[in-house]
Amino acid sequence: MTETAHRPRRSALYLPGANARALEKAKTLAADTLIFDLEDAVVPDAKSDARAAVADAVAGGGYGPSEVIVRINGLDTDWGLEDIKAAVAARPDSGYIVDSLGWVLYRLGRYEQAVEHMEKAVALMPVDPVVNDHLGDVYWAVGRYREAEFQWKRALSFIDPTDTGGEADPDRIRRKLEVGLDQVLVEEGALPLEVANDDG
Repeated sequence: MTETAHRPRRSALYLPGANARALEKAKTLAADTLIFDLEDAVVPDAKSDARAAVADAVAGGGYGPSEVIVRINGLDTDWGLEDIKAAVAARPDSGYIVDSLGWVLYRLGRYEQAVEHMEKAVALMPVDPVVNDHLGDVYWAVGRYREAEFQWKRALSFIDPTDTGGEADPDRIRRKLEVGLDQVLVEEGALPLEVANDDG
């Protein structure tokens, strides 16, 4: 699996995560992207087994130059968070995957839990603007405002001004530095930061 966000993708193949034969066959295919689907392609009773099979496949590798993506269940389901945790267990050295877990926890209002994962993601990918921006948001959510501003400034410093298709939004980051994340969320019409209870 590659960590390159900007590369041409001519072909993408969806594979049901519950189909062990398809996961194995994918090792012989020349698709640019392989998408292991844990959502629509898997019936509810098979979700846990499919998650384990996909985690084993990702950890085992063997997919050559193909980019491997795991399509997880929605976060509003009983399976989404467990899907992303399994992906991190399979690839704990992948900054993008670790960032995804931290970002999921942030989106669920579990800010304190998100900190450790976001810090690890930045350690794995120290010059990625999106990961630094995410860590800034998480720091802001837990009241570590100076550290949040530091991360947002770092994120800005890593944005390539010639890359107009990048995920990091420099104008939004600058606005957070001016007025803080809470005000940016208000301006965007988003819900304010709210800490989840212990049960999530």
